Amino acid sequence: MLWKVRLIAITPNKLDDLDPQEYIKSFSTRNNPDLIIVRDTNASFATKLEFAKRLRKFSRASISINAKINDFAIQKDISFGLHINANELKRVGNESLEKLKPLSVISASCHNIEEINKANFMGLDFVLVSPVLIDKFNPKLGWKNFSKLAARCSSKVFALGGMNFLDLEIAQKHGAQGIAGISMFT
Repeated sequence: MLWKVRLIAITPNKLDDLDPQEYIKSFSTRNNPDLIIVRDTNASFATKLEFAKRLRKFSRASISINAKINDFAIQKDISFGLHINANELKRVGNESLEKLKPLSVISASCHNIEEINKANFMGLDFVLVSPVLIDKFNPKLGWKNFSKLAARCSSKVFALGGMNFLDLEIAQKHGAQGIAGISMFT
């Protein structure tokens, strides 16, 4: 599945204010994502899981949930991917993921070579490398540094941070499988 993924949409915070059907309707044919990561830094896992279930009714895109491994692992019959942030990536050991790997696509956000090395060790399906062009809190990588990190990653890499649809080709020239974003899909 992942070799076909080029566009990843990340939901904005405040899932309570977001209607899944309207969110999907906002995508045009040109910007229809292949994967949607359900993310809300303030929402509980239960809220994100419920939103993902509602989203699945309106979208053919694959869906992952940004969550802690422990919250994700205790669910029964979960049929979503797991996306972990860089802090969770640093915290967990490979043994935590072993039972989830055959069941789910597992990805992480990475910002530096240490996090890329940990993602490589963990055998993740893909990583989001950021911030490439913009970020409110961190210095941007730029395409040159993004390319260096992408080259060191053993899994698929997606560029995140200030992306728009015109950046897809540029990202691919710098080693990315595709691009990811929040604002380019809202």
